Amino acid sequence: MFNIEKKASILRAVAAGGTLKKAGEAVGISAGQAVNNLSRLCREISLPYDLDAIRSNPDYLSKLDALINKPTAGLRDRLVDGLITALKLPNEGSLTPQYMSNLSAGDLHRHGITFTAISEIQDWLLDRGLSLKRIPPDSPEEIREAQRAIALLNALYFDTSKLEVQFDHLTGVEDDE
Repeated sequence: MFNIEKKASILRAVAAGGTLKKAGEAVGISAGQAVNNLSRLCREISLPYDLDAIRSNPDYLSKLDALINKPTAGLRDRLVDGLITALKLPNEGSLTPQYMSNLSAGDLHRHGITFTAISEIQDWLLDRGLSLKRIPPDSPEEIREAQRAIALLNALYFDTSKLEVQFDHLTGVEDDE
């Protein structure tokens, strides 16, 4: 997922008269990727992808600011709707990064949120200098998911030796070496 702030940077650069190539380079992507990201952002703010309109219509920047100022900016709409329903929140305004940082991964999972969505939420919180409440895994499913994450990192050539030791400590497994 491409960071909303980077998409916003592309739109702002184009609105100021810049080219997609230079806007993309400024955020470390190609012109083609800048086109795709700008097109997606235009859909998110419900305005057409039209470079001339972006440069001449201030609605693009005002809708962009409204999108960025939403507490849930950076989360998928479907995930936001799922969280509001699962957590029984009154509205989207209640789903703030501060509120979410008081929950643990286990809390979210017990409310039916998938581990993939939990990873996305954690990434969203980390972008804001926050984190889900950190507690050790306490259900067999959480333990299994942590093992799978370690295995994936190992397969991607990360050194997981310290993670494996920490996992064993948290789950009460001792090496018999």
